[in-house]
Amino acid sequence: MRIEIWSDVVCPFCYIGKRKLEKALEKFPFKDKVEIEWKSFQLNPDQVTNPNISTLEHLSQSKGWSMEQTREITANVVNMAVAQGLDFDFEHAVVANTRNAHRLIHLAKESGKGDAMKERLLRAYFSEGKNVDDFTTLISLGKEVGMNQEKN
Repeated sequence: MRIEIWSDVVCPFCYIGKRKLEKALEKFPFKDKVEIEWKSFQLNPDQVTNPNISTLEHLSQSKGWSMEQTREITANVVNMAVAQGLDFDFEHAVVANTRNAHRLIHLAKESGKGDAMKERLLRAYFSEGKNVDDFTTLISLGKEVGMNQEKN
């Protein structure tokens, strides 16, 4: 069985959903027959990478929310993530265009490392405050999952 998932690396619900799917598959007796294929979907393809503002500031500005509303909404999302064993840090997440991150996932997929790359990029963005549009960061993350640097 092939499961195709259209997802962005800056989508908190995609990361939460990924973890829920993984937990469900652990209980599935035919999990070894399931192939997950990550498809690229950019939530905001026109997003300009801006490491000078926090994701909270960006959400507040782009959604027209007060900072108090933004903190309340993201706290709810953080709690949803915690319930799945994830650690989200919106204070340090970098506002970034995800095109290059998606390109890296597809490159990793060629050597059977697409899922590992997807996971690493999600953790880098949501938990570590890494810029997923920075080439040095992307090369480093690719090395971490065992990609050959020459392909990068």
